[in-house]
Amino acid sequence: MPLNRFWKESCMKADVEKLVKVIGELGTSGMPIIVEGPRDRKALLELGITQEVIVLNTGRRVIQTCEYIASRRYRKVVILTDYDESGGKLAGMLKANLRTMGIRYDLEYRKRIFMLALGVRCVEDLPGFIRRHL
Repeated sequence: MPLNRFWKESCMKADVEKLVKVIGELGTSGMPIIVEGPRDRKALLELGITQEVIVLNTGRRVIQTCEYIASRRYRKVVILTDYDESGGKLAGMLKANLRTMGIRYDLEYRKRIFMLALGVRCVEDLPGFIRRHL
């Protein structure tokens, strides 16, 4: 195996191991997680996430989802929308609405997960990515 390829594979495996660690931290954070769709929720369950996962695309508007979160008296939530243009727009809308309701949000997990999962842009693709690279 050429040295360059070996080095790339070693780096990729190290990043995937870090990714698994970050997802583990997310799973023990206790904060509810907001995702876009039911397949994203299923992917997080597959990755061992046990806290509440709130799905956006259930026919409710973003503001209604934020009102639901406020009604549950959550102090802080994780925004884990996809790492694409529409996911970025949804994250922005969530931030604005949650802020006006006095609810703190965490975008750091989203940033860290998608920085480590090179090429992955959708939450639902994370379990397959990890399986392929571990």
